[in-house]
This record gives sequence, C-alpha cells and structure tokens, in this order.
Amino acid sequence: MTGDIDIVSYGLNGEHLVCKISRFHDKKLDTDCLEVTIEHSGRRTALIRTVVIVTVIFILLFSLFELLSLVTAFVTLVNFILLWHATVVGHKGSILLLPGVGIQITTTYSCGYTQSQFLPHRILTNVIINETFTMYRVVFYLAILLGSDCCIDQPVKIVPIFTEFNPRLPLIHQIYYNIKETLFLKSNKT
Repeated sequence: MTGDIDIVSYGLNGEHLVCKISRFHDKKLDTDCLEVTIEHSGRRTALIRTVVIVTVIFILLFSLFELLSLVTAFVTLVNFILLWHATVVGHKGSILLLPGVGIQITTTYSCGYTQSQFLPHRILTNVIINETFTMYRVVFYLAILLGSDCCIDQPVKIVPIFTEFNPRLPLIHQIYYNIKETLFLKSNKT
C-alpha cells in the first residue's frame, strides 16, 4: 500500500506544524516502508531572517549617528540570541522506517545544519509514547526503545524523536500507530 497523508497541526507552544506520512514499497527489500516528516510552516524562518535584517539596518544607522554604545550592544545581543535559537530549534525532522533494516532519524535545523542517526532493526525493542513533567504541565513525546544486540544485562536506552517540534498528543498518536504497524506488526507476520 502506498500513499501520503498530510496533517496540519499545532505544537504545544502554538507553532504551526505540517506533518507528512508517506508509505511506499521498496522493491529491493520487498517491503512497505514509511517516512514521517514534521516541519515548521516557515513563518519562524522568515521571522528570524527579518529580525536579522532589521538588526543589521539598526547597527548601520546607529553607527552613522555614532550612538554605538548601549543600543548597538543590546541589538547585537538580541541578534545573537535569535541566531542561537535558529541553530538549536529544528526546522524539519524526519524518520525513515525500513522494516528489517532499521530507522533513520534526521533533523535539519534552521541554519541548514543536518544531523542524522541510524538505529539498526536488531536493537529496536519498541516504540512508546512517554510523558515528562515540567513545572506546570505534562508533555508527551514519541520515543524508541533500544535494547542490546549482544547482552541482555544492559539497560534499555530511550531515543526521543520529534522533541524539537513539541507535537500535540493526537499527532503523536497517528505517528505512533503508523510506526508500530510498519516496524513491528508486519515484521512479526513474516
């Protein structure tokens, strides 16, 4: 079965998220694969670019009028904070599930930096929806449990996915059921 599902949702902080769930058949592996992509709508990137441009214009204007001291220092500090935020916050995240092979988790940050991690199928134990507590709310997140392929005595590792986006619980449920069906239910049938 192949097909795409597009879901528009909001993160816990009110950010506009777009989720795409794609199923496709890999002829080499002769199996159905799944790709899940979550990304910010692009408003954040445009806002950061606008703030950086306005900051540069303010620095140039204030340098012309020789008012560099406190105002320029403040504007530069705000600029560095926004640039730091742009590099830390994920802009696009995706997971590619290949039953029998493993999961590739990729996060692309607003600055263009990409980070990837591959988890082989032999160490995948389960996929869970976990919860964590902050000072004033409960936050749910999707996580992959990893076991050891050599030793039973080693503790289980938890690898959270899509934490940069803080998706709400209904979106996490849809992703969870698709991952569970693709990775574990179909591999148990064979």
